[in-house]
Amino acid sequence: MEEILRRAAIAADDPDMLHHPDDPENKMNRTYHCLPRQLLALDESGNWDARDFREGIQLLVSLSLVKRSLSGDKDYLSVQALVPHVTSAWQSVGMKEFLEMIGDIECQMFFFLYNIFGNDRNASMFAETEWEKTTQVLGSTHWNTVLSMWRVAGSLGNLPEAEKLYKELLDIYRSSIGAKNKITLQIIVDLASCHMEEGQYSAAENLLVPALKTMHEVVGEESLVVIDAENQLAHLYARQEKFSNSEMLYSEVLRKERRLLDESDVRILGVKCSLAALYIDWGKYSKAETTSKQALETSLMAYGEGHPVALRSQSIYARSLKDLGRLDESIVLFEELLQKEREVFGDEHPDTVTTMCNIADVKRRKGELAAAKDIYESVMSIQKRIFSSRDENMLITMQCIGEITWE
Repeated sequence: MEEILRRAAIAADDPDMLHHPDDPENKMNRTYHCLPRQLLALDESGNWDARDFREGIQLLVSLSLVKRSLSGDKDYLSVQALVPHVTSAWQSVGMKEFLEMIGDIECQMFFFLYNIFGNDRNASMFAETEWEKTTQVLGSTHWNTVLSMWRVAGSLGNLPEAEKLYKELLDIYRSSIGAKNKITLQIIVDLASCHMEEGQYSAAENLLVPALKTMHEVVGEESLVVIDAENQLAHLYARQEKFSNSEMLYSEVLRKERRLLDESDVRILGVKCSLAALYIDWGKYSKAETTSKQALETSLMAYGEGHPVALRSQSIYARSLKDLGRLDESIVLFEELLQKEREVFGDEHPDTVTTMCNIADVKRRKGELAAAKDIYESVMSIQKRIFSSRDENMLITMQCIGEITWE
């Protein structure tokens, strides 16, 4: 276990990783010096303090420091490399035994690792185990336990249960630190996001808009907390097909983030991806192509082809080409993406399944109906294992299979 966790810290003490000829602007060195060194470095004996190291991992993951040299031949502070090591560790002994072996701190670190790489099922499992262990050790009312509960709410696929937890959290924080505290306001934003995922757009807007107004008063307009909330509101407007409002707000979020962050920061790249996806839904496919291509090129240079933001950028770029009718280019990108997603996320991850559906759609548009139907049937078999029989995604897949049968 210690060896698995040590890998992220070792890189921080390797000067070759901080001064590389393929990094002429020395971005990695500048990024490294923004981190509190005591949270990452090992001591003289090569050991680390568990709780301090937990904070270091959180910081690494929050900044998504999966860096490569521009030539792509060497990782810098590679959190990504930890994921397969952790997975092989618990697979070798069995998940139940593995969860019994580790403590709440390790659960928290593994939650962050899987969460940043989009493996929601494993992230949720570690979050729930951390909550259970923290409750046993510290009690149900301790602040660390409450924070564990917050992580569980954010990782649950069961939206009604997540909504229930967010409301409990909101009551706890309102009564203890007040309605205008930054943390309380963040929980309101999370609850609004939960409503949005449930399709309750009016309820989400009724929470987000006043929360943002209060945030502007409490922490100022240039705070990343406020910018994240504005980003959520832009998502909501996109879902409501208020495309002009969404575009305007995404552009404002980008303007603010560029004053605070480097152009290669994952936050900026994420907003570019969302803006490109908005253009697809809006029917502005050329704008979508330009925006997603820029995001893809920057993410590949900064983080490498296996990073989630690079995978998302490639997916949206391929979708824009598909909708522009450039099917041959699109399917090459989708097939490359599918291979990467299977390696990073696994065969049954929602992003992997979505890419399979996109490949089937391209083949259908090209007239390759038998191949398209085979892929949709493979998708259906996966969806039957991970969704309920009334899931919207399954119904869409069934509809596609039916339409191909009659074509």
